[in-house]
Amino acid sequence: MYIALYFIIIFVIIYASYKNPSAAFAFMLCSFALEQWLQSKDAFFLLHGSLINISAGAIVLAALALRQLRNNGKIRNNPATTWLIFALYSYAAISILWSPVPEISSSNYMHYLPYILLTIAIAPLLINNEEDAYNIIKYLVFFGGTLTVLLLFFTDWGYRRIAFASDLVQGRANPLAIANLAGYVLFASILLNLKKENNIWRLARWLVALVCLGIAVKTGSRGQFLLMILLSIALLPLSRPITQIKSIAPLLFAGIIIIGGSYFAMQEYTSGYTKVEGARWGADRMSDDISGRFDAANNLIRAWYGSPANILFGLGSSASYDKSIAGFYTHIVPLEILGELGLIGFLAFLVVLLKTFSAFRNCVLTSKGNSMNRGVLAAITAIVLFELILSFKQGSFLSNQILFSMLIMLSRLEAAFKFTLKQSGLNTSNEAYGKPSSNSHANTRLRLR
Repeated sequence: MYIALYFIIIFVIIYASYKNPSAAFAFMLCSFALEQWLQSKDAFFLLHGSLINISAGAIVLAALALRQLRNNGKIRNNPATTWLIFALYSYAAISILWSPVPEISSSNYMHYLPYILLTIAIAPLLINNEEDAYNIIKYLVFFGGTLTVLLLFFTDWGYRRIAFASDLVQGRANPLAIANLAGYVLFASILLNLKKENNIWRLARWLVALVCLGIAVKTGSRGQFLLMILLSIALLPLSRPITQIKSIAPLLFAGIIIIGGSYFAMQEYTSGYTKVEGARWGADRMSDDISGRFDAANNLIRAWYGSPANILFGLGSSASYDKSIAGFYTHIVPLEILGELGLIGFLAFLVVLLKTFSAFRNCVLTSKGNSMNRGVLAAITAIVLFELILSFKQGSFLSNQILFSMLIMLSRLEAAFKFTLKQSGLNTSNEAYGKPSSNSHANTRLRLR
């Protein structure tokens, strides 16, 4: 039954990607959570764990090929942020040569390389204009919203993880990945402004948001849960600016829904925890977990400043896996970049962040007067900040492909907004950024230069 359902899902995704190639990007963001849901239903997907990833990769490649055919084979230029990120990952590959654990370093890099190529090098090329970015966020709501409902209400759960269909086959349980998707979907559903909103959508967006908050609590993902609340409230004014006194009421309503839904989720999904499980949400447990991560990162930094060569060039990719340092990745990506890739890698990372901030600022100025663009910008910014802040507590540099993919996405959105102004005959200097385009976006299919 679920094998047949899988093929139906893939058919729907292929059809959506044929209509709008950027829909493939949204499916890619949902693919790992979909894999876990299917593995909870049928042992076939436990035995063929890479099937969903291969499907997602094939659909993204096919969507990009279709996009290029429709563009007469033209390859659009990438913003500078893209090349800096490429250089950073390339430098990580070179640094394997002096890593203290070259076998582990090369193994880790080769394991993540297909995901890096797909998520960072290929998928962002699907964002060619404002309409593409809008479709990604829209399909993320539809694909991801459906998936979060299935995960919360139609899946058996153990403590922090879904129960797989068979205990005889090892599955890849990753509650943080499910919580991350819940965060993306919550931001998309709350912050996106549909072209034609109706009462059903206004109700559905809050129901989806409540489900996402429930998922975050169910998975015990404390950082994700808190950031989902804070970022969604903080970026609501960007999505729907306060232009009049009467526009404050909807924002207050949204804040009440988010905070009230968070309280309900905590009451509903932590009430059955044992004393040990419930302690995960306690301040003492959180403090212990944070200190453990900083201890590992501190060991890496101490090894890093042991010599001038290390300070400049770094200890090498995955050096933290050396048992004399941490024996595993440090969970704090910026410090990992500093320690393993040195000042060369860390300065490149800082430049990427500065350019991203500049892109965000320009997007804010160029999207004034366009509610659709404001909603898209708010949702993408929320995901960027979500992934960036989470990089201080989980994952490694090699495994954080979504963060760098979204940084590229924001830069490509800036390029699209700028091109819109140029095509409308406006001056793109900072003084002119605040003037809305006189052309309707619906009538303008604009491409990156």
